Amino acid sequence: MRFAGLTLAFAGIFAGNALGQAPTINSDGTGVQNALSFVKEWAPNYGIARGSIFAIFGANLASTTVSATLPLQTTLGGATVNVTVNGTTTPALIFYASALQINALLPSATPAGAGTITVTTSAGTSTASPIQVVDSAFGLLTWNYGSGAAKGYDASIDASNPYVLFGGASEQAVNPGDVLELYGTGLGPVPGDATGVAVTPSAQVYIGGVAAAVQYSGRSGYIGEDQINVVVPAGVSGCYVSIAVVTGTYVSNFATLAVAPKGSRTCSDTVTPILGSILNGIAQNGSYSIGAVTVSQSTSPGILGIGGGTSDSGSASFFKYTAINTAAYAGAFAFRDGPKTRSQSKAQILQFGFL
Repeated sequence: MRFAGLTLAFAGIFAGNALGQAPTINSDGTGVQNALSFVKEWAPNYGIARGSIFAIFGANLASTTVSATLPLQTTLGGATVNVTVNGTTTPALIFYASALQINALLPSATPAGAGTITVTTSAGTSTASPIQVVDSAFGLLTWNYGSGAAKGYDASIDASNPYVLFGGASEQAVNPGDVLELYGTGLGPVPGDATGVAVTPSAQVYIGGVAAAVQYSGRSGYIGEDQINVVVPAGVSGCYVSIAVVTGTYVSNFATLAVAPKGSRTCSDTVTPILGSILNGIAQNGSYSIGAVTVSQSTSPGILGIGGGTSDSGSASFFKYTAINTAAYAGAFAFRDGPKTRSQSKAQILQFGFL
């Protein structure tokens, strides 16, 4: 088993300077989140898994901005984080601290259940905020902070290089039968928060709604970081194929995969109005004007009997696309006849502006 792991940058989205005031944790549903899925506290799939990496957002959380070195400690940047569940208080191990954000590991020994979390600095202790500690609730690594394309390795793309990324705008599509290395956090607790060990029960992965064969589900070579090796199932294709991970009763954040037929690394979708003929026209004429009209209807059951209903909406957009020649960009579009494609061949970048 190869435990390479992506070097996940659990550094902060935000930074800032504490002003000698007591720390506060956001109370709008964004205060405590999985550090990769960023699922909000009010969502039905919310939970902070034992042994996972989580993020705290607020104000005056630390006296300085600093990233930790191994081994992790319970104090960083003058801040400590304590989680209390069923009368047991567990200090978190901190990866990163700043005035506006803390990233930390919730030790596997933390009990599951509804609890509270506090941040303490020399200026005082925050008001206790609620935290729901669960056995597992996976956050899938993506290229866009919990949404968009999934990010990981596909060793099948280049037999001489097992560390080829998939999923970015300039990365190649995966094929059915490829074994992907997905990364994230929240599969569940492991003894001593060890690395390189499987987590049971194994996670389930759905690609394009199809259950995929999971070869490994457990810790990577880094503390708190999980790795899932999964086989892309047959019969799925497209540039935005859905992918989600299920652990117990929890569904991860959804991401997308670019999947191409075997023998090709260029995906295609028939649902987009931007066809290859349009892209070729941009390349030849320098610009192309496009109008798009969208009509939609959505129905929501509400939450706990509150809200919900059916709403209709419509919108129209008009764009003028222009091409910029470049040889350095491995573009998101390949200029050929047929539907929109994504390829790692050299192509032309598209810019758009409002007419």
